[in-house]
Amino acid sequence: MRQGLLERSGHTPRRRAWYASGGFLLLLLALWQLGGYWLGEHLRADLHARIDLQADAQVARLESALRQRFRLLDGLAAFTAHTPKDARFKSAFEDFSARLQINDPVVLAFSLIPREGRGYRWEAPGAGLPAASPRLPPVPGLPTPGLARLGPVLDAGAGRLAVETIVPVYDHGQFWGRATALLAISPLLREAGLEAVDPELEWALLKPPQRLLGGHSALLERNPRYFRMNLPGSDWRLAMEPRNGWEAAVATPLRLYGAGGLVLVVLLTVLFHLLAGRQAWLAESVHQGTEVLTRTNRSLQREARGRQHLEEQLRRCRDLVDHSPDAFLIIEPATAGVVEINSSGCRLFERSRDLLANAPFPELVNLGDGMEGWSDLVTAVQTEPGKRLPGEIRLRDGRRRPVEIALSHVNRGSERHLVAVVRDVSERSRAEQVLREEESRLRRIVEEMPVMLDAFDEQGRVLFWNRACERVSGYRAEEIVGNADAFALLYPDPDYRQRMLEERNRRGHNYRDWEWRLTTRSGEVRNILWSDISARIPIPGWPVWTVGMDITSLRHAEERLSLYQAIFSHSTDAVGIIATDGHYLRQNAAHRRLLGYEDEVLHRNTPALHMGESNFTEIVREIESRGDFRGEVTCRRADGRHIEVEIAAFPVLDGTGRPFCYVGIKRDATERRRVEQRLRQAATVFENTTEGVMITDARQRIIMVNDAFTSITGYSRREALGRTPDLLGSGHHPQSFFDAMNAQLREQGQWRGEIWNRRRDGELYPAWLSIGTVRNDAGDISNYVAVFSDISSIKESERKFAHLAHHDALTGLPNRLLFHARLEQAINEARRKGGRLAVFFMDLDRFKAINDTLGHAVGDSLLKEVATRLSGCVRESDTVARLGGDEFTLILTGLQQPDDAALVAHKILAAMAAPFSLGDEARQVTTSIGIAIYPRDADTQELLVECADHALYEAKAAGRNAFRFSNGGDGGADVTGKPGPEAT
Repeated sequence: MRQGLLERSGHTPRRRAWYASGGFLLLLLALWQLGGYWLGEHLRADLHARIDLQADAQVARLESALRQRFRLLDGLAAFTAHTPKDARFKSAFEDFSARLQINDPVVLAFSLIPREGRGYRWEAPGAGLPAASPRLPPVPGLPTPGLARLGPVLDAGAGRLAVETIVPVYDHGQFWGRATALLAISPLLREAGLEAVDPELEWALLKPPQRLLGGHSALLERNPRYFRMNLPGSDWRLAMEPRNGWEAAVATPLRLYGAGGLVLVVLLTVLFHLLAGRQAWLAESVHQGTEVLTRTNRSLQREARGRQHLEEQLRRCRDLVDHSPDAFLIIEPATAGVVEINSSGCRLFERSRDLLANAPFPELVNLGDGMEGWSDLVTAVQTEPGKRLPGEIRLRDGRRRPVEIALSHVNRGSERHLVAVVRDVSERSRAEQVLREEESRLRRIVEEMPVMLDAFDEQGRVLFWNRACERVSGYRAEEIVGNADAFALLYPDPDYRQRMLEERNRRGHNYRDWEWRLTTRSGEVRNILWSDISARIPIPGWPVWTVGMDITSLRHAEERLSLYQAIFSHSTDAVGIIATDGHYLRQNAAHRRLLGYEDEVLHRNTPALHMGESNFTEIVREIESRGDFRGEVTCRRADGRHIEVEIAAFPVLDGTGRPFCYVGIKRDATERRRVEQRLRQAATVFENTTEGVMITDARQRIIMVNDAFTSITGYSRREALGRTPDLLGSGHHPQSFFDAMNAQLREQGQWRGEIWNRRRDGELYPAWLSIGTVRNDAGDISNYVAVFSDISSIKESERKFAHLAHHDALTGLPNRLLFHARLEQAINEARRKGGRLAVFFMDLDRFKAINDTLGHAVGDSLLKEVATRLSGCVRESDTVARLGGDEFTLILTGLQQPDDAALVAHKILAAMAAPFSLGDEARQVTTSIGIAIYPRDADTQELLVECADHALYEAKAAGRNAFRFSNGGDGGADVTGKPGPEAT
């Protein structure tokens, strides 16, 4: 009773065990969830602490690196405050900056920006910074002395970023300006160790609002922790976050905890359930035994009812088989004997059931192989149930009857038999034969139709392709029928094919006279006029039938007719069509403009109206005798004016060779005669001009040159024609020169300028070249015309004038102008390389007496000889110049020490000690020399020349035939300025 009550209420012992296990599982899951939450919070707090510790260390290193550069700026500010701001300040600043920056890749440049005036800038070697002029930015009030701060972040070129550090400079308590240092950010970050941060972390250095100075830009879109730098003027912040985000950093420990905890929960729950379910199993076993007996009784009752139903179904099947028109035979597979046959089988074989019993099936039905192939057939039926095959049976009177056999297996108790269904197909075979003959006859008719006929299904696959389609397209039926790409073969343009499909979908079926452009095998495009006749040929499986006609020749004829009509209407030549009786049939617009007669007037008259009867009769006689006429005739316009007209007339013949009309083409010869006159004048100018003329086509192939071209270049017409202007190429100009020339020709239509060409004998010569373009009516370039002249003589004159402007006419030495230019160049080079140079000022002692006593011609000869001796005393890289009169100067470069200048001075005095041939006598002429050394004596051109000139006067004051250094410089015993014994 208690057990039944439990069943009705649903609280069985096993179910109560499940409820208890579920409650225990929920409790364990709650504890597991609370533990995971506590663990996650602990891991996040630990991760934040680790990142804070590492970020504080990196910020401290970065601040230390920046403070170290602040100390460099403090040193530069102190240097500036204690250094005089004279001419040497700039070089002193550059030397001091170079010493500050030695091997420091962070410092790119130092700048001094005074409060007034232009500043100073020094760049580290290889810094590659963009050009900039230091200037003082506006500041409110005066900055605090000694307070260095960070400035703006700048672009240092080549994709680099740099930060400017600034410190105020006070000179004797007064604000002088600012000193700045430009620091490269990338090396600064490497020095601070930011690029060696823990690989599990990602960092980014930012300058608000959101400028990235280094690190990963992706952090800007996430939620990193920010750490501010504690430097004056700095608003930089360091952002840091785990590489895969905060949650990913703690995900792995949480996943391990989750997996392990979940496994432990499951194991504890299973153990609890096993203990609780043991008791429930004992109580449930008795209940299950009772249920088994009840289900067995019910199953036996259902089986009895099913057996009765199956027997009823079997009886019905037997009735259906006996009354079926097909023969059903059950065959024993091993012996092939007939075990059972229905009534229709007896009628089909014309034998009784007893005669057919145990009869071998292969002897009743001819399958081709008899008993020998029976075993193979049984095996085939096992792998292919329902196998169908044709056969025939022989009747008692000898007649043969075609049949169709279907074989399959069936189980009869424990035995396996074959079931054969034999169907008489005599009537069907005769009907199929008739249909095949009719189909063959219709196919021959369709194949030989003169029009194109095809069929295709809804997917566009071609199902039928007749001979006319093969002749037009060039594709055989075997290539098109069933080919999924047939449509693409016939219509290869995908855009055109898509438009065809859309138009066909729009029109639907039963369209008429739709023209498609079909592409043949040879690539020829044919115009086909298609019509849908599907409604007249309703064949299942062949839904779409179309008939087509090749109208390509018709379209070509229409196009030719339209073309001839357009030519006739728009021809610039006057065209008139005349009937065989001489009257006008038609005239075009040009004919109407030429003669001025309206169509109504011409249709009533013959050409004698405007050319006179005699001219018209002569033209007709010429056409009849020669077949055409060409010549010029004077015609009278409708307004009464007479014009010269060029006429070409000819007959148009019909199929029999007889003329059915005449065509007369007229052209006003007045303009042609004027053009011919202008062409003769242009040809005369072209051949007789003294400038070379070259004409090319649009591809720059030479098509015409004149005689002046041949005389200047040395190339004959035969050698030049057909070639390009490259045959005159000198190799003197880069490709960019010709690219600019061609660009100007395309944009402006002309180019003028100086160019170097090469003659046929290889000689280079300068030429003044003018190129113009000639465009056709469409605006395209058809020709280039080049006119050039040889300017070699002009260039030679310019060279001589340039030499006279910079050299002394008497001695050929550089004059005062060229001397000062070379001196400026030598000073700049010495300043850049840190070298020395010497300037000699010298003149001849008592030259005026020689000039007055022996004459100016002897004085000029003496000056030439002095110039020759001086040039022999110095190197080719040195400069000897004559400033005027007997004054000479020398520039000696690359001096290692001042004594080098003294050696040259001794050499000059020794060379001048040799007697000079002056007229008929030999006389000794001495010289005095003043020497100034750069940069010891002066660092500018003016001061250096002034020092040398002053030293010259000191040498003369010392008794002549001597040299002196500026400021009374003493270089040793030889500096006395007197030549040694070897000089005499």
